[in-house]
Amino acid sequence: MAHENSYGPDPLLVGFWALICSPPTFVATYLLLKTPTIAGVWQFVWTLCFPLLPIAFASRFRATFAPTEFIYRRWGPTIRVPYSSIETVEATNVTPIGKQAIGAFIVTKNGCRLPFWPKLFPKEAVERFFALAR
Repeated sequence: MAHENSYGPDPLLVGFWALICSPPTFVATYLLLKTPTIAGVWQFVWTLCFPLLPIAFASRFRATFAPTEFIYRRWGPTIRVPYSSIETVEATNVTPIGKQAIGAFIVTKNGCRLPFWPKLFPKEAVERFFALAR
């Protein structure tokens, strides 16, 4: 049986977005330490959802390179594409400076365009994804 590789979201990217969403938690922590109250504790607990949102969102995504097919789990329906039915892979958006793909499609031999979000995954997974059409 051939080898299967599965990739989740890039932890550094998810951590970056969690940090970007954290200021309300930092403010609540400061206020709680300055004036400890039960209301302050609840406010702190409530603000913990901000940095957890990117983590929860990203946790659903997975790219799996199975022996005979590519599987892309996302918030929409899971996409399963046999390698033999892939015509091409195309980037839809790229970053202006680094020219890194943000969005992409798998185009099948019967003309279906199936979405993929490469910016969420580690470099190795993105390279393997773009090599699918070769």
